[in-house]
Amino acid sequence: MKKQRTLRIIFALYLGVMVYLMFLQRIGTEHAHTVPHYNLIPLEGIRIFAENLLGDDPYWVRHAVINLVGNVVMFVPAGFLVPRISGRLSTLVRVLAVCLGALVCAEVLQLISLLGSFDVDDIILNMAGVLIGFGLH
Repeated sequence: MKKQRTLRIIFALYLGVMVYLMFLQRIGTEHAHTVPHYNLIPLEGIRIFAENLLGDDPYWVRHAVINLVGNVVMFVPAGFLVPRISGRLSTLVRVLAVCLGALVCAEVLQLISLLGSFDVDDIILNMAGVLIGFGLH
């Protein structure tokens, strides 16, 4: 029982960090948009970032690594923790469904709030992180 409580506290802290990273850190910065930004073309942004990885501009290489690796790594804990804290969400299909629903909601909120953009590639990369996390549990 204590292990379950500890996992839930860790998950709550993780969610707090995610809310900060996805929304709050952009408030009042140049990363907040004045018009909605979105990408609905699967793998388009990933392709561009992959091309940047092969470039010679250190800024764009760093930006590509942060985007590609960061979007995966940020969601490994979700795939690991969700099935451990909820018996009803212990199957891969259920974890993927819940995480996909939450990610789509977060992306839409970023678009509406102008504190980010709706990017289908972010969802793809985030779900890869969920899959990795689930595989680790």
